Amino acid sequence: MPHYNCCVPGCTNSFRNASHLHFYRLPKDEFTRKQYKVILKNDSLKLDSTNTRICSDHFEGGEKLSRAHLPTIFPWKKAESTRRQLKRVISFEENLAIQEAKKKKREEKKDMAQASVTVEHENNRETQTSLTGLEIETMLKELQKLKKDISESTNEKNQLLEKNAKLSEENANLLEANLKLEQETKKTKTLS
Repeated sequence: MPHYNCCVPGCTNSFRNASHLHFYRLPKDEFTRKQYKVILKNDSLKLDSTNTRICSDHFEGGEKLSRAHLPTIFPWKKAESTRRQLKRVISFEENLAIQEAKKKKREEKKDMAQASVTVEHENNRETQTSLTGLEIETMLKELQKLKKDISESTNEKNQLLEKNAKLSEENANLLEANLKLEQETKKTKTLS
């Protein structure tokens, strides 16, 4: 029986204490051998030796599946353990914010569902056209721009109405002043 030790640093498996394991030779392919040298983190590894072996404990499933199958289980890697999820207690304000966000998402989904538009063709039959997400997004941006334009136009209209009211008031004041001046001129003409 051959006498082999595993070449992985920190691994104590050998033919003596782990006879149930398989000990695999390193592949002859130069590229794969270089990958082994990098993976094994062993600078003194003799890549060309036929006695350099790696035990099956370092392969997932406990065996090497192909010549290109690289080992992935090493003593320096931490075992991935599943952590229990901690429940976070949230404040009333955070809960309200979450509920608002959920409500907004529901409304957005509703808007997306309504974005499927019915179009009537020349032959008076109805067909349904579904818009892509990009088209819907573009249309929503245009809609927001139009809403902004309408808001700005409304603001301008209100400002113009205010100016018009001020000018009308000034006009009325000027007309009243003009009437008073005309009356005074008539009085002065009749007196002279």
